[in-house]
Amino acid sequence: MPRIDFYILSSQSEESKQLFVCRITEKAYKMQHSIIIQAENEKGMKDIDELLWNFRDDSFIPHHTIGDESDATKRSIAVPSIKKQVNMNDILVNLSSTLSEDHQNYERIIEIVINESKDKENARKRFTAYRKLGYEIKSHTI
Repeated sequence: MPRIDFYILSSQSEESKQLFVCRITEKAYKMQHSIIIQAENEKGMKDIDELLWNFRDDSFIPHHTIGDESDATKRSIAVPSIKKQVNMNDILVNLSSTLSEDHQNYERIIEIVINESKDKENARKRFTAYRKLGYEIKSHTI
């Protein structure tokens, strides 16, 4: 059963959300975790993809895009573990407005919420769905 972490940002900007995704992904990668970043759509995936390569001058996060070529809503970014044995079901960073179809397969799910009404509304729906599933949920105000 996955552990769910909601990170509530004080900022209202999508850019701050994307930068937070990069920082938390970098931290998890350095701790030898595999990460899947599930974007809302192809544009969101491309934005995160580009940012992961150059969000900091002194480092980058090796990654690649994955998904169903015929369905742009099912595209994600994979950041493989630096461990020899790769577990792609380690961490899911969900940037989608809905639960991932395979959410139950991850050890940890990270939800990032900006201080914007639509984003908060969608996050409340996901929070309620996770709670109904009996998942352990923690909230962090950033």
